Amino acid sequence: MLKKVLHIILILVLPAWCSSQNSQILDSLSTQYIDSLKYTLSFSKSDSARMVITERIGFYYSRLNTDSSIIYLNKALNIARQNNYVQAIARTLASISGVKEFQGNHAEAFQSLHKGPALLGQCKFLFRL
Repeated sequence: MLKKVLHIILILVLPAWCSSQNSQILDSLSTQYIDSLKYTLSFSKSDSARMVITERIGFYYSRLNTDSSIIYLNKALNIARQNNYVQAIARTLASISGVKEFQGNHAEAFQSLHKGPALLGQCKFLFRL
C-alpha cells in the first residue's frame, strides 16, 4: 500500500519538477535570441527588416517580460503602419492579442485580435486559417 502511494506521489510531482527545468532552458535560449536580434536591429536599415526583427523580439519577450513584449510589438506595428504592410499589421495585432491574453486583459486581447481580419478583408486579401 505504501509503495502505491509513493508511486502516485512520484507520478504527480515528477511532471511539475521537469517542467520547471524545461522552462529555465527555454528562458535562457530566449534571452540569447533577444540579444542576437537586438544586435542585428542596431545594424538593420530597411523598414521591413526592422519591422520583422522588432516583431520577433516582441515574440521572444512574450513569456519573459510582457511589458517589453508590448513595447516591441507596438514598435513593429508602427513601422508596419507607416509602410502600409497590411498583412504585417494583422500579424502583429494577433501577437499583441496573445500577449494581452497572457496578461489577463481579455477585452483588449479580443479587440486587437479582431482588428486584423477586418484590415485584411478591407484590402480583399485571401488568407488561410
